[in-house]
Amino acid sequence: MFVKSKHARGVSRATLLRAVFYIYIYPKNGFLKKLRDRFGFGVRLVLNTELAMTIIVKNIHGREPGMFVGIESRNLRRFSPIVEKLGLKVLPYDGEKELLEIARTVHVLAIIIPDSYGAMGMRKKSKFESSAPIKIVYQNKKQPKSVALQHDVYIWEPRLLPRTMCGAVVVVPNDSLVSVNDALRTVNQERQRMPPNGFIREIYWATKGYENRYRRIDKSPPRVLARMLYDFYK
Repeated sequence: MFVKSKHARGVSRATLLRAVFYIYIYPKNGFLKKLRDRFGFGVRLVLNTELAMTIIVKNIHGREPGMFVGIESRNLRRFSPIVEKLGLKVLPYDGEKELLEIARTVHVLAIIIPDSYGAMGMRKKSKFESSAPIKIVYQNKKQPKSVALQHDVYIWEPRLLPRTMCGAVVVVPNDSLVSVNDALRTVNQERQRMPPNGFIREIYWATKGYENRYRRIDKSPPRVLARMLYDFYK
């Protein structure tokens, strides 16, 4: 069930102890207020980035089979299966020049862009921000950072947890993607929650360099995970 994973090696014993501590000191809803203060009232917390990306792309208004989704080359292996499973085509890019070319290409539904592209020059940034595709900014950092790039969706995945059960914070800054917001809300309400002891087991094996073979994309995170995410950037 658990296999060796390079990503899991970054999980420390301190993270495990913190998770155990939060089970006994069960938080109330203060962490949710902190998340909303940091990311906005429309923040959503889903179990991992794969589930978040699937929900977002699937529920973008105007999605039709055969349309394109731009993905940077370093994220192709991770996000391509999601896009192709939804009947869409992958349009890879590498660098600012290719990104701008994709943004001007017809039948491009969305572009998944790392937050590092926020360092583009003003002229290039203006051209990209004025383009038609939905812009999904993906950030993988220990703590969330402000993104100097206009976007429709923002996803933050903390580095301190294994990807199999890593909570992804998803923010839709405006009300234009109503279908995406509704789908994320439904997931949070209807998905079965991972029990605290299951969460601790995942963290324990991650400290030894192992990760769950079966990615838990069918369950929502427990409150202890939300509390940890809040503390990661506190």
